[in-house]
Amino acid sequence: MIYRYVLMIGFLLISTFHGSGQSFKHYNPKVKVNGNYLKNPWVGGLNAPQFSEGDFNNDGIQDLFVFDRVGNVPMVFLNGGTPNLSDYTFAPEYLEGLPEFSDWVLLRDFNLDGIMDVFCYPTLSAAAGIEVWKGFYEADKLKFELVEFPNFSNDIIPFRTLAGQELNLAVTAVDLPAIDDIDSDGDIDVVTFNLNGGKMEYFENQSVENGFGSDSLVFLRREPCWGGMFESGVTPYLDLASAKGECATRLTGVVGPRHAGSTLLTLDMDNDCDKEILLGDLSFDHVVMGINDGDCDEAWMSRQDTFFPSDNIPINLPSFPACFYLDVDNDGIKDLLAAPNEDNGVEDDDVVWFYKNVGSNEFPEFALQQTDFLVNQMLDFGTGAFPAFFDIDRDGAMDLIVGNESFYDRNLGSSSESRLFLFKNIGDDTEPEFELTDDNWLDMRRFSKAGGGGDWGFNPSFGDLDSDGDLDLLVGSQEGGFYYFENLEDMQPGPTVFDSPKVKFKNMDVGRFSAAMVLPTNDALLSDVILAEGNGNINYYKNIGTQGDPDFEPDENMAPNSTFYGNIDLRESGFSNGYGTPTLLNYNGGIQIITGNDFGSIRMYDLQTPIDSFPLLNANVGNTFNGYRTAPAFAQLDIAKDNLYEMVVGNYRGGLTFYKTDLEQITVGVEPEFETINFSLSPNPTAGDFSMTISRKGQLSIFNSIGQLISTKVVESGTHSLSLNDEASGVYFLRFDLPKGGSFTRRLVKE
Repeated sequence: MIYRYVLMIGFLLISTFHGSGQSFKHYNPKVKVNGNYLKNPWVGGLNAPQFSEGDFNNDGIQDLFVFDRVGNVPMVFLNGGTPNLSDYTFAPEYLEGLPEFSDWVLLRDFNLDGIMDVFCYPTLSAAAGIEVWKGFYEADKLKFELVEFPNFSNDIIPFRTLAGQELNLAVTAVDLPAIDDIDSDGDIDVVTFNLNGGKMEYFENQSVENGFGSDSLVFLRREPCWGGMFESGVTPYLDLASAKGECATRLTGVVGPRHAGSTLLTLDMDNDCDKEILLGDLSFDHVVMGINDGDCDEAWMSRQDTFFPSDNIPINLPSFPACFYLDVDNDGIKDLLAAPNEDNGVEDDDVVWFYKNVGSNEFPEFALQQTDFLVNQMLDFGTGAFPAFFDIDRDGAMDLIVGNESFYDRNLGSSSESRLFLFKNIGDDTEPEFELTDDNWLDMRRFSKAGGGGDWGFNPSFGDLDSDGDLDLLVGSQEGGFYYFENLEDMQPGPTVFDSPKVKFKNMDVGRFSAAMVLPTNDALLSDVILAEGNGNINYYKNIGTQGDPDFEPDENMAPNSTFYGNIDLRESGFSNGYGTPTLLNYNGGIQIITGNDFGSIRMYDLQTPIDSFPLLNANVGNTFNGYRTAPAFAQLDIAKDNLYEMVVGNYRGGLTFYKTDLEQITVGVEPEFETINFSLSPNPTAGDFSMTISRKGQLSIFNSIGQLISTKVVESGTHSLSLNDEASGVYFLRFDLPKGGSFTRRLVKE
């Protein structure tokens, strides 16, 4: 049977596309590193990127499409088209209309209409194979619609065997197939590994042969041992056939079929019509090239370059390298990019090797230019990024502190180096701007493997743990406890000074990947602590110490401690991990817990009493998706323009993404039964000293602009003299809580 693809009419349900619903808008504050501004600081990092070209804005210039299989995150970079220059600008607005992707994605123009189409691992079918989406333009934006195969059980590419049997053209989630015109007849073919072993299968597209032109997908399995090669996966060499038409014998000593994962790229290196193969494997760090001495009709890899390109600096990427062939410097000649295809525990810093084609498209010759292509223009902290805001120099502008999970080290391996990074806010209250001023803040590196310790996964948070009116630093980590840095600012003027860290404070330990957060108060006006953990639950620890001397019972199972604070569970069905990263947000007249999780959503819970079960207010705040293990932080950075929070989100790829939210700062509201209460502040704005008049007895709490507690105390009715002289200029919120319930909030500006 011969069948052609059938285009789906209309679009899929909106849930299958990125960018649906009410979403936060991307924000792009300037960032300076080593005296230079980064072009694309807030991309979110790269760990295992895959590259394709496509014209996303219909201007006739090929832009760059990047898909990172760490988190299944698509990215679009518009090409400025500057000759002989890599000129890419991150353009997240072009993600709207893209299908949801998983594991691998390649853009190819299979119907030769000048518009790139998508070949990808299926997300709408449970079967392993190839899903196809046809490209089209709508309002000069590249969008896609599904290609259906109505004569087959799934909308994935089928094929016929030589015996006429119809089967699924299977490609695994870990492999990267070669999708190319292998026989140079004008239609797209596929070469991929056999599921059971080290042989490559060639699936010939017979669209042209059947008179359909180049615009159909009609596949026949032409060769079960394409090129005569066998790739064992245990040595860095290919076993080669001795003559065209033969198939290499499995290497002696290899037991049974074996295929753990491989990447393929075909290209013609000598302008002779047939295609060479570049092969990467999960088992080694380099790329081997099979040299084709066959012809267009039948491949024969008779020779190999086992450390490609051996005439330059060979690719060496731990591990599982993949190669991509496209023009990235606008000179009309296709270049080579190499990147890891493994999603865990591999090179996470120098992840994109750019080899310029110093030859021609007919006779490529590759020369290494850099190992950090694109990455050198973005904030990328290796694996994992955990942001927090804090005004370190007390100038009224919130600075940014970022912890990372780890950097890969070729000598020490994965999870070897964690640090804290300090970015000073050198902008103003109209436009924030950040500059990296310390890439090992407070020398946290000393506690990681690279510094002589063994910890990693440093996650910073600020709160008044000792109840002395200033904000201390807590740093969670992979070991499950936290480091406590006491704030000494009331002892020394000027920029904040922290005391030496108390390691694994009070022996609190939740097992792994802790994220610590100070709760505003408990009944005794002491600061409690919650510790999220890798399993996805949040542990509550009650402060049993005194003001100035916090103390805790380390056993999370001993009352009044709790292992499921507010009944928050960040796991998804069927998964054992949740990786919470909680922060507090003073919003809409109350306090909410907002936390990322292992699956990329950002959840908002209402922090209230009783604490049996906090209501889930929003399952994904802002409808953002930044990959796995999200970590949000909030601040009001451009307060002269609006009262909206900004949000920065870290992710497992090791980068950050910035958003302007639609979350306003605290809304002043009064419960109906307390409408007669008098709660006023004067003067407002204030230079520092002000008075508060309150007509009832209750508890007064003062918060800064990002919801961090400054001070709290019980006050009687009457007029009270208060001061913010020791605090930076900015916006503050005074919340008054009545003993029997009900709260009132007022906004105060310190000039």
